Amino acid sequence: MRLSSVCSFKKQKGAIEAIGYAMILVFSTLTWLWIQQQMEQFKDSAADQSGVYAAQFKHALQSKLTQDGVGITTGTFTGTAWLKDSATCTAGTGTLQHLPCAFPDNLNFDLSYSTVVTVSGGIATLTTSLGAPMYRGQANSSIAGRIVSAINGANSAYSTPVTQAYFVASHDMSTGVITITVTSSANLDYLRPDGTVLPTADFNWNGNGITGIDNLSSNTLSTTTINTSSLTATGSLNSSSLSTGTVSTGTLSVTGTVSAPSVSGTTITATNSTNTTTSTTNLTFRSAITPNGGCSGRAINVDSSGRVYSCVSGRWTSVGGTPSVVVSNGARGTGNHVLGYFHGCSASGHYNNSNSGDRMNAYIYAASGPISDGRYYWRLYNYSERSSQQLRYTCWRYQ
Repeated sequence: MRLSSVCSFKKQKGAIEAIGYAMILVFSTLTWLWIQQQMEQFKDSAADQSGVYAAQFKHALQSKLTQDGVGITTGTFTGTAWLKDSATCTAGTGTLQHLPCAFPDNLNFDLSYSTVVTVSGGIATLTTSLGAPMYRGQANSSIAGRIVSAINGANSAYSTPVTQAYFVASHDMSTGVITITVTSSANLDYLRPDGTVLPTADFNWNGNGITGIDNLSSNTLSTTTINTSSLTATGSLNSSSLSTGTVSTGTLSVTGTVSAPSVSGTTITATNSTNTTTSTTNLTFRSAITPNGGCSGRAINVDSSGRVYSCVSGRWTSVGGTPSVVVSNGARGTGNHVLGYFHGCSASGHYNNSNSGDRMNAYIYAASGPISDGRYYWRLYNYSERSSQQLRYTCWRYQ
């Protein structure tokens, strides 16, 4: 009995020890995880703190630039003393107070300030390198990104009293090196919604549209389709389709359709135009028509010599001026009749009466030309089965 009790006790002791070891392992694991979580939180908190300090340093650079402008002292400056007033701060070497006296020279993760100041082409640039944040003996780009986000989040602008100061903060993804650039040029900043930053080169919108524009001002505008209530251009406007309420432009070139109640400009070029009112110094047509050739609608155009024609009853008919010579005659019988050189000729139409024994095919046309004064060489073709049938025609010349 005694031996059995001893064995039972030993088994119970072994079980208790195993449970104890397991509890110690679980506790150790949980403690390790808690420590890792606390270290990550400390890392993030330290990165945010460094970002806040770096943003304050960036503000000081902007303040320094707005005060000094392009007259700023150039060179390489280490630390923060050059941004502290020597009259106020013991370690200060500057002439104005851009940073508080207690502002630290170093940041977390072995970061520090090294600033190069240059002036070139009327533009002052201050470039500060903080180095790469070191964590557990290695440069850490993730920490660098968090610090840069904090710097860029402090997006304040300085614009007095000498010059505007823009900034951009970034980090190298491979090395983690953080750079802050403050400049009097807008080139290094994103476009701002307040319009204080202007682009210096063309933008490619990659086929995307721009909507909600109140006013569009441009020297030259080239686009596929324009839809607007009012369009004014003092330079040049080129589009394949234009639909607008009012067009006022120096040069308007449209390869498609112009649809507007009013179009005014110095030179207007279009293949198809639908306008209620057109006011222009020069109306340019892309291609010449053939006098007496077919046409449709209410249209005007010019021949190769520049004489104006209008579409009347489906034929291009010369307009403008007063005829100095009017010829009205008839051609009898079958034949191709020479009429001579005229600025224009018209006939009563193209005849094709297919009644048996009474067929007639007749038309008038410009065989060649124009010559120097704009006249064409006109012919009249008349074929009829009855010689008594004739085609009446009228030809004219202008002074």
